[in-house]
Amino acid sequence: LAPFWQLNLKTFMQVNSLDERSSQALQELSKMQALQVMGLVGRENSFVIRGVRNPSAAVMQRLAKAQAGVGGLEPYQQLPRILEDFIEVNSIDERGAEVLRSLPNEAILHVMGITADNAFVISGVRNTSAALMARIANAQRRYP
Repeated sequence: LAPFWQLNLKTFMQVNSLDERSSQALQELSKMQALQVMGLVGRENSFVIRGVRNPSAAVMQRLAKAQAGVGGLEPYQQLPRILEDFIEVNSIDERGAEVLRSLPNEAILHVMGITADNAFVISGVRNTSAALMARIANAQRRYP
């Protein structure tokens, strides 16, 4: 389950612009609790925090719930929401989004860097669409 969770945790902190206190608290969590706060397990959270003025405070609330065992531990219950976060964060065009949505769950997780050594944020490339399509091709070879 989420073998690259520590990379995902760093990306989560960056994407949500978390302050030092909440970032430190996240790094002290167990793997399952961190995955729950990031929305990768359980049914309550999403990867991108929306609709709050202070994402760091929202993370601290999520953290308290995770430590209390609230929200469940089922893997990838929020996958559709996480996929939409990925599409938004990376400004994926409609064609790329359609292809992503048509993939099996295992391939989606691979493309997003949850189960592969990719970053959630596609950066350092000239052409995001081409980088996405390369990730998709790689995932389709792994998960036909």
